[in-house]
Amino acid sequence: MSPRAIAALMLSLALAVAAPVARAQDAGVAAPAPPDEARRLFEQAMTLLNAQRFAEATPLLERSVAAREHPAALAALAASYRGSGRYRRAISTLERVLAVSNDPARDAEMRAVRDECERSLARVTLRVTGDPAEVLVDGERVAAGDGTRTIALDPGAHTFEARRAGYEPLREERRLDPGAQAEVGLDASSRPLPGTLVIESEQGQAAIRVDGVLVARGRHIGPARAGRHGVQVTWPDGHTQERLVELSPGGRTQLTVAPDRPRPITSRWWFWAGVSAAVAGVVVGAVVIAAQPDPGPIGSWGHVPDAP
Repeated sequence: MSPRAIAALMLSLALAVAAPVARAQDAGVAAPAPPDEARRLFEQAMTLLNAQRFAEATPLLERSVAAREHPAALAALAASYRGSGRYRRAISTLERVLAVSNDPARDAEMRAVRDECERSLARVTLRVTGDPAEVLVDGERVAAGDGTRTIALDPGAHTFEARRAGYEPLREERRLDPGAQAEVGLDASSRPLPGTLVIESEQGQAAIRVDGVLVARGRHIGPARAGRHGVQVTWPDGHTQERLVELSPGGRTQLTVAPDRPRPITSRWWFWAGVSAAVAGVVVGAVVIAAQPDPGPIGSWGHVPDAP
């Protein structure tokens, strides 16, 4: 069935559903008719549907249905969705009409249109890896994490996206024909974002190298690819320190490097403590010696004892 024939059938169905309502109103019967605003919008939309101006008719019918969910307005809305290629909405709207309809002949025709809309949907097998935080189709979140999913979509242009913190969002666009079968693969971990590497040394003139390349003196902050990096810091006296750092995607790693060369003995606390003790001992000894009484001479070169 051609698109024009389907549109004509949908329009006739909408008119068929609307006819009993119009007859009841003409006969003065208290009817399940939409309120005045809903009916006014419905009548305006039917004029547009007759001219196959679906894009203009759709919002009027949506407002009419929002005011009151009447079978005639629902059938017309399904016809408008179908005419503009919005098959998924046409299907769901037809299901709502069938749920309240009790006309077997008309119901069979609506089911035939519903099945035709089902065949017109494009089906995409979406394979996602890289542990994404969310997977989106046309900006709408459909899942999270790895997995394979089959999604039914209207024909036309679509955007598929996988997002993960620290990685550039992976996006793919596809244009799908009616009834198409397609596969889309997304790896959320395929494009890691650069991180920030911060390196500081104790002295401002120390040369800083990252992966063998001189990047700064004293302090470095800058972007770097995610992964492992070799860092080398060289002080003016030639002393060198080397480190390995791991930078996460989109993360920040800070490293402070100090020289580990041995300090001279005179810089150790225990050296000066020992020196202080030794000096104190010498001083105390000198004081003790100075305080002893003078025993006088043992014997005397100037005096000879009397002989017996």
